[in-house]
Amino acid sequence: MRDIFEEVFNSLAEQEEIHYNKEEHNVFGLGLSKLPITIHTLEIDFEGISIYLKYDLGNHNLAEIRTVFTTIRKRSNFSLFTKEPFLRLFSFKQGIWKIKCENKNEIRILEQLLRVTGLSELAKTEAFEPQIHGTSNDLEYTIEMRYYLGFNHKEKSIKPVVEFMKRLILHLKN
Repeated sequence: MRDIFEEVFNSLAEQEEIHYNKEEHNVFGLGLSKLPITIHTLEIDFEGISIYLKYDLGNHNLAEIRTVFTTIRKRSNFSLFTKEPFLRLFSFKQGIWKIKCENKNEIRILEQLLRVTGLSELAKTEAFEPQIHGTSNDLEYTIEMRYYLGFNHKEKSIKPVVEFMKRLILHLKN
């Protein structure tokens, strides 16, 4: 039986002309029960830059996306995450994102990328709560994203996440 994740990953792999990998394991849990674990991975080559995706279902229920690339100038570090759902109810400020970055222009660009890629909409309708960090080490830049997969329609996060990463790379590498 093919699951929805497998269908989305296969579609993305076809579109990107890359190999998709799926590993299935069973580990023993309490009372000799078996816990099925499925790990979906892709490595997308985007303009000579690798974007690595790993979706661990069954044990950690965690998505991890990572890329490292060279920039032509030093870029600002940033941290981005959703505001706590309870705090969103009483927040006077609009928006669901909390972005920490010294460069105000970069904050506006990150907010725009979140909107145009559909991640903001996903965070409004589902319990999609990513933590995204961008760190600069001289002319090498690392972007890491992690989020818990314990929400409905989690397969709908894959393509917007890839699109967000691609657009962010295009912005930061120049």
